[in-house]
Amino acid sequence: EFNLKTSDIQSMRFRLSYHPEHWSVSGEFNSQKPRVYEDSFFNIFELNAFNQIRIGTAYRTPDYQVGIRVVHTIYSENAESEDEVFLTADTRYGSAGVVFQNGYGGDNIGLFGNLKADITDRLSGQIGSSYFNYQRRSISVADDATAFTAGLRYRPVRDLLLEADLQESLNRIYDNDLRLLFRISYLFDTR
Repeated sequence: EFNLKTSDIQSMRFRLSYHPEHWSVSGEFNSQKPRVYEDSFFNIFELNAFNQIRIGTAYRTPDYQVGIRVVHTIYSENAESEDEVFLTADTRYGSAGVVFQNGYGGDNIGLFGNLKADITDRLSGQIGSSYFNYQRRSISVADDATAFTAGLRYRPVRDLLLEADLQESLNRIYDNDLRLLFRISYLFDTR
């Protein structure tokens, strides 16, 4: 993505992946500059450009998949960096994982997972949760954050999907942040 106004590269991404029989291996390089317009509310935040390298591998069978992904991020403004390691396990009934992070974003250990099930052939549900222990970069005090989600997916006809999600987030600053999200997706067939 090239910014014509500043004559500069806004973002670029290169990704290679290889999928032999039961394995998948991937590598990615991503370079991103902030995309915030002058009149945007988000100008109150300090946003950094970054370069990111990701590598990962997964082993899959018809019943499950296990994987590992390593992400190294370098922030352009201050030459700080951070590393993340994700370990995941997936089945058709849900997924679970753990993430380890250290560096610029502070030390973090997190757990996440979800369960999903078909209620009827047109209705499915899912529940999920995550727990993270993290440090803010301005102060080195450990903090906890927990999130819960529950949702329904309904497909009345082949091209229409209706989704509703209830999300709750808890941490030391916000003891209750509850939201309800609705999505409508329609698949347009151009044939």
